[in-house]
Amino acid sequence: MGKKLHERRERDDMQLALLRTSLANRRTLLTYCNASIAMCLTGVGFLKLMEHAVYTALGSVLLVLSPLTLGLGLYDFFLTRKLIQKEKEDARV
Repeated sequence: MGKKLHERRERDDMQLALLRTSLANRRTLLTYCNASIAMCLTGVGFLKLMEHAVYTALGSVLLVLSPLTLGLGLYDFFLTRKLIQKEKEDARV
């Protein structure tokens, strides 16, 4: 009976670890989205409110980096999700 209980606890621990990893992956995607939105809004603000050439250039750079950041976040999310799914299949959880 002790062996079965030990195996069940190991399986439960693995399920919890995979769930925590999945939730962390979602939080990371939301962080990338948050950063992308912040860059976009800051870039628009610099372009609309500031008239100095440095701010105009910085605003333009931020507007270019914003979708790149979002794309990187999506790429990372789907790559990590695929790895998590593979780990679930390997663990047979």
